[in-house]
Amino acid sequence: MSTDSDLIVEVDELRKTYTQDGKDLEVLKGVTLRIEKGEMLSIVGKSGAGKSTLLHLIGTLDQPSSGRLKLNGKQTLGMTGAELALLRNELIGFVFQFHHLLPEFTAIENVMMPGVIRGLPRSALEATAKELLERVNLGHRATHRPSEMSGGEQQRVALARALSMRPKLLLADEPTGNLDTENSAHMNELFTKLNRDLGTTMVIVTHNERLADQMPRVITMKDGKVEKDERKRPAIYRADEEALARDAARADAAAKAPVIEPSIDEPEKPSEASEEQP
Repeated sequence: MSTDSDLIVEVDELRKTYTQDGKDLEVLKGVTLRIEKGEMLSIVGKSGAGKSTLLHLIGTLDQPSSGRLKLNGKQTLGMTGAELALLRNELIGFVFQFHHLLPEFTAIENVMMPGVIRGLPRSALEATAKELLERVNLGHRATHRPSEMSGGEQQRVALARALSMRPKLLLADEPTGNLDTENSAHMNELFTKLNRDLGTTMVIVTHNERLADQMPRVITMKDGKVEKDERKRPAIYRADEEALARDAARADAAAKAPVIEPSIDEPEKPSEASEEQP
């Protein structure tokens, strides 16, 4: 049985109601679930089942109408917008159906961008970005801009960017929705490998049956509720201890280094670059 310290997501009776044309539409109808640190799972169900709404609530991109949500032991109920933004930035990485890369920057600069916005030292950011691009098999494309990459490559850059601040929790909403069969398969393999190597908890909303079938845990939603919660095999991989030790050393070095002003040796960063890496 899991203890509280083993859990990264705790959802209790989560409900979400939207008002449209003067009528209430209840999208989530009392969802309760627990997700352990290091787990990898998919959330599936027909359109309108509440999958993306649940993911957005877990990611604190939206607020529930009622219920409770704890992330890494912290109760989010009552947090201010600024506190929730800080929690997102420290804990969560996001991958969406559309990659949202900044077109004027290279792959490595896109991966570095969340840290640049925070004002972290460029040297540490660049080293981490290079490693992540290697992990997603794009080390050779580090200096290419999005327009010079395929759709599958762009989505892999977006995945590396989501992991650039070493989040404990990765939330992905239809990450293979715009990819062909071959690139979808590559993304599927990457999620499994990165979960195993980095120990990152991964929650993936998908219509991709092949991706869902490869997950050790599958949550099926129907009409705003959890219909099934299936555990196919042990869901937690042991992280690569050498990689984690290396990450910890880099994080320590970055923390001791002086903070610098954000800069990229490219055209001036447009206002869109402030797009939140939640």
